[in-house]
Amino acid sequence: MKKGMILFPPEWLPINPYSSMPMLVGQLHQAGYPVVCKDSNLEFFDYVLDKNHFERILDGKDGAKDSPFGRERRETVKNHLEAAVETLKRGENFYQVDCYKEAMETIEDALAMVSESYPGQKLSLYDFSD
Repeated sequence: MKKGMILFPPEWLPINPYSSMPMLVGQLHQAGYPVVCKDSNLEFFDYVLDKNHFERILDGKDGAKDSPFGRERRETVKNHLEAAVETLKRGENFYQVDCYKEAMETIEDALAMVSESYPGQKLSLYDFSD
């Protein structure tokens, strides 16, 4: 029997996983169908928020003349991005309101900075718009 794949594409809110996928995979397994589940939405955000990728995006902008983010905020986001992502993924600080809020603000600003490199796109943890 051939193996199937259930693929979840990007552009879903990563802070609230799409719960019907694992439920569907479980039902298919129970019925005897070999299937794997791939969440490319999480992979997308892991890639976009990767420190090396983010630095390449920022390096491609010479001072970001048209950016609403000043050089200082850009450096702050760059220096705190890994910790912010870690807080949301599995950090002990997830349940500490101030740490959570700071992590969300850092990630939202990082996504807005990345979005500047892709005209017409707006990446966000809350919504997607063009």
